[in-house]
Amino acid sequence: TLSGSIAITADAFNNLSDTGSSLVTLLGFHIAGKPADREHPFGHGRAEYVTGMVVAFLILLVGLQLFFDALDKILHPVETDSGLPAILVLAAAILGKLLMVLFYRAVGNRIDSASLKAAMTDSISDVAAPSAVLLSVAVNGIFHLNIEGYVGALVAVLVFIAGIKALRDTLNPLLGQAPDPALVEQIKQIV
Repeated sequence: TLSGSIAITADAFNNLSDTGSSLVTLLGFHIAGKPADREHPFGHGRAEYVTGMVVAFLILLVGLQLFFDALDKILHPVETDSGLPAILVLAAAILGKLLMVLFYRAVGNRIDSASLKAAMTDSISDVAAPSAVLLSVAVNGIFHLNIEGYVGALVAVLVFIAGIKALRDTLNPLLGQAPDPALVEQIKQIV
């Protein structure tokens, strides 16, 4: 807010929405870990896919919001004051999100978690957003060219694409998909 940058402010709200996504993911793990009961004889494992889908929808909403903010910035450019504090905050955000990507990827792959894989996808888009903002700050500082709105639009498209991928990755197991061919071969060898 102090910098006057809509892109930095949008990134801050994106990070706030990530907190909500993390809470949804934790809730999904809690529900998925419940044992089978009379109403759910196969257990509650698919709850994780449902929460992954919620996270994917949150990513899509953030992508749309970022796009509309960027469009407004293109139509109504405003000079921003992105000095050293803003640059340091952006650099710290990039580093933090890179660490989250690595964490979500490692744990998501180890336990084959759709929710954590969706969170990883969200974190990848979260690396792109502050990186693009940092680039636009540098271009503005060096060349006195305000490209923040255009860079924001590009980031918004990348975030939206990440949301579609995360939604597809969680919908396929919910709707039913073909079994893994390697698993089918293992079963055939046993039978």
